[in-house]
Amino acid sequence: MLTIQTSEAVNVTRGLMVLLLIFIHWSPGVFERLSWDYLAITNPIFRIATPGFAMIFGLSMGLYIFQRFKTDPKKAILRLRKSFFVLALAILILAAIKFSIIYLEGSINLNLLPASIFFSVLLYYLLAIASIPLWYYILNKFKNVIIASLAASLIMYVLADFAKILLPSSAGLDGFLRLAGLMIEAKYNYFDMSAVVFMGIALGVYINNLLKTEQKGYDLLSVGILLIFLGVLISYETGQIDLWQTIEITPIWMDISYFGTVIVMLSIALRYSYVINKSDLPNFIFRIIAVLGTYSLWIYIGHGLVIPLKDLFIAMGLNYSVSITSSILLFTVAVAIPTARRYKKFYIR
Repeated sequence: MLTIQTSEAVNVTRGLMVLLLIFIHWSPGVFERLSWDYLAITNPIFRIATPGFAMIFGLSMGLYIFQRFKTDPKKAILRLRKSFFVLALAILILAAIKFSIIYLEGSINLNLLPASIFFSVLLYYLLAIASIPLWYYILNKFKNVIIASLAASLIMYVLADFAKILLPSSAGLDGFLRLAGLMIEAKYNYFDMSAVVFMGIALGVYINNLLKTEQKGYDLLSVGILLIFLGVLISYETGQIDLWQTIEITPIWMDISYFGTVIVMLSIALRYSYVINKSDLPNFIFRIIAVLGTYSLWIYIGHGLVIPLKDLFIAMGLNYSVSITSSILLFTVAVAIPTARRYKKFYIR
């Protein structure tokens, strides 16, 4: 059974990751104003954004949805349908914003239009949500779902490489074929993203297994640290350690280190969640982050609309300062209101 402490720790991990992701996506504009080469220092941290959130997504699937499939499949499907609908709506809103910008700028290219307005990481998560029932069905055929999930992760990495080698480049395609090509070879492609999601699924199932034996997951800390060093060691032994400072798309050894980082974050959150006498301020911050984690996917969706919305305001004739301030303010209010309501619901009796 999922304990309150474990649920809170998982939500804190999700909340921390989405906050880190927002910082990573919005901070380059600040760092670019500095006179020193910040990329060499920040790149190892910044690159965790995409795979890290995908792992958290997988963790939620393995911990909550897979368990729900066992106890109440209909509720699991309903929850996935709700997520699918919200993601589809967000993709359409983002596409409408992008199309409006292109239209106002007078730069419409019908051959490139579908890829220009629909391609984003949200499209991957839409496909992933649709794939969850199939993934569960296949993984549940195996006696050890954790090993099966990690094997699926490795298979996805292999398929990603084969797809990039064997299939034609999306650069020579038009329309929706170009969009499909991007989902196979570009940064947010189905195979590479699913590889790290399966890592998260393995972690989620592992946490569930720990709860069945009434363990608290403290042993995860050493596992996470070992994985971090394993990824660094692989990069060193293969002569790629310098890529930590420059690479944009994470290779498997980098994902291994980031998987270890997520495990360390979760382990520390688990340890703190079981502390009985917590100080008021740290506990308040811990709870706020936990509340943010309860709807981290929706925060992730919302933060992705801020920059396109800013660009739309600029295309409509507003100056940069008003545009960026307005879009950030809208996002902040959209997050603050449900956060306050959920905090009151969960923690104020």
